[in-house]
Amino acid sequence: MKQSKKLLALLLCIVMCLSLFPVSAFAADEEPAEELFAEEIAAEAPETIEETDEPAEPAEGGNAEEPGAGQEPAEPAEEADPAEEPAVGEEGNEDETGAEPKELPCGFAGMPAGYEFSEEELAAKRVLTEMGIVDAVRNGGSYVEGELVLSTTSEEYAELAAQAYCAELVSFDGYLAVIQLSDATVPEAVEAAADMELPLPAVEPNWICFEAPVSCELAEPDVEEQALTARYWQDWYNYVVSRYGSSKVDPLLRYPYNQDYTVYDDGSTSTDYCYQWQHDAVHSYTAWGVTTGSNDIIVAVIDSGVNYNQADLSGRVIKGRDYVGNDYDPMDENDHGTHVAGIIAGSMHNGSAGVGIAPNVRIMAIRV
Repeated sequence: MKQSKKLLALLLCIVMCLSLFPVSAFAADEEPAEELFAEEIAAEAPETIEETDEPAEPAEGGNAEEPGAGQEPAEPAEEADPAEEPAVGEEGNEDETGAEPKELPCGFAGMPAGYEFSEEELAAKRVLTEMGIVDAVRNGGSYVEGELVLSTTSEEYAELAAQAYCAELVSFDGYLAVIQLSDATVPEAVEAAADMELPLPAVEPNWICFEAPVSCELAEPDVEEQALTARYWQDWYNYVVSRYGSSKVDPLLRYPYNQDYTVYDDGSTSTDYCYQWQHDAVHSYTAWGVTTGSNDIIVAVIDSGVNYNQADLSGRVIKGRDYVGNDYDPMDENDHGTHVAGIIAGSMHNGSAGVGIAPNVRIMAIRV
């Protein structure tokens, strides 16, 4: 019993001692968790500005916040005029590459804005340099002063080309246009036309062509002495057979009395070939006793072109200009020009077709 009273008294003493210290004394050095980490949280959190479409309401009893003394209100930024802004890829007059467009020389106007050259038209511009036309003009080639020519089948395109050079279209025949310059010279126009960066169509000078004079001296005979006296078909036929063999006699000269068909060595006939009677009319057999022409002589055939692969002409045709296709491949598409070329220069004693008046000359094919 006495021990219980002692224990109870001890507990009361402890309680009384503890009551003398305030609870805040034990927590004075401790901060709440929220206050302890407030600074760290504020540093990590991004700043956010709450946006609203509504204007801020003024506080009660006062007006909305005004600029401070001496501070002018900010003026709204001016909107840029779309017309003054450069287009995409441009800066002022610069093109998509950032470089300024090349200035047209001599006051030329160029093709209309937005005009795009076709691949064929671009190829014609390249030809001016590749074929030496620009160099020929620079080096004093002969041409009609102030005139340009343009290969085209479109009169509308010819008009645009004339306007591009500030010139006048003076003639157009369906294939070729002639343009009269006003102020610029022919070399200036051709050099500008060859520039791939300028919006100018391909044009050429209106060339003046001169042929070297032909010597009046007779060429050395290219046949044997016995052939020099040949005046008729039979004399020529006997000569070819004796020298080259009967197989080398050209089919159109084998049988002079068969006007409408040809008889071959095996007795067969064909209406594809008939005798070339014109050689009797113009005395070709006598002329061939003197000369059959020279490889140095070139005869231009301005026609539907020439089939330069034809057996009687192969290897002796120079490819000139194709003014229909606007290129340099004057292949014949209807055989008329090839027929004309054969009358002029068809090969002799090769066993094929007939013989031309001057079988050793060369042909320049020009298609129009």
